[in-house]
Amino acid sequence: MFTIQEKKLLSLRYFKVITKSDSMYEIKSRNGDYWMIIKVATYVSRGEVEQIRQSGMDRDCYYILNHRHGDEREYHHHTDVGSVYNAILEIVSHDSYRFKGNNNLTEAMFYALAQVNL
Repeated sequence: MFTIQEKKLLSLRYFKVITKSDSMYEIKSRNGDYWMIIKVATYVSRGEVEQIRQSGMDRDCYYILNHRHGDEREYHHHTDVGSVYNAILEIVSHDSYRFKGNNNLTEAMFYALAQVNL
């Protein structure tokens, strides 16, 4: 299930929410591309818990980021990320690269992301 903070990120004005469920959001970015963010719970054994904590990755889930362009019918796998925030950065970077030929966030989008209280 998505947290309140994750829902805030997915509701930024940069996106239009198409559909959502407990474990999936389908959104449309400002440039017209569609993205599906799937939250996947991970299960670890007791022995692995301490190892994960020592690595600094105290995570119980990851996110699959699927993508399709506006004129495509099917999604393809884009990447896996450790947070919704990283998924949002990936989407905005993809948009920026696609339309400007670089991989930099727009100043306005960076400002919007920085204002989200996590």
